[in-house]
Amino acid sequence: MHRLALCAFVLSVGCTSTTADKDTDTDTDADTDTVDTDTVDTDTVDTVDTDETDETDDTDVPTDPCLAQPAVISVGSGETAFEALTPGQDLEMFNGPQGGWHHWVSVHADNVPEFVILEFWVTDVASGSVVTISDPMRAQVQLVSDTPGTWNCSGSQAGQTAILDFTLAGATEPTDWSVLCGVEIELGMRVKTPEGVVLGEDTQRVISQPDPRNGVHCTAG
Repeated sequence: MHRLALCAFVLSVGCTSTTADKDTDTDTDADTDTVDTDTVDTDTVDTVDTDETDETDDTDVPTDPCLAQPAVISVGSGETAFEALTPGQDLEMFNGPQGGWHHWVSVHADNVPEFVILEFWVTDVASGSVVTISDPMRAQVQLVSDTPGTWNCSGSQAGQTAILDFTLAGATEPTDWSVLCGVEIELGMRVKTPEGVVLGEDTQRVISQPDPRNGVHCTAG
């Protein structure tokens, strides 16, 4: 009787141990499967990063062939056409129909786009003061090509009005043109792309003289 009970007890223990082993195997397999998914995640990230890099490298940035060489800028005068200036020459002011005075400022430019922004100013050399009503004055223009009928990266624009404020040159009245009579001034011209990139600039010193309708030339001093 005791022997049968003992046998039954042994069989019972053996069955319990077998069940525990099965549970352990199942847990180990499940853990191993979870770790394997890391490889899939890594491959996915690598593929996306590579594609984005390729798209950036393949992007073409358009360039203007006129900008292949440095721009050459020349400031001048002239109401209807560019007039080159020589250092120290007389340059007459113009008395406008509304009572103001200005100097005609023009530009010639090489190696630039056809459409540009002009920034220009007039400086009283002795005081260093800019004597135009804004510093600088601005205009967005289409240059007139040196080669009629086509644009070959060179052209000019005339008739820009550098409007003067004589109080900036020391006058008590804004219309007192005499403060710039026979005075050395500097015309400045800067050329930019329509996006605002500076292409170059030029300055030229001349002697400011009055409009002949207002008075005679003064001796530079």
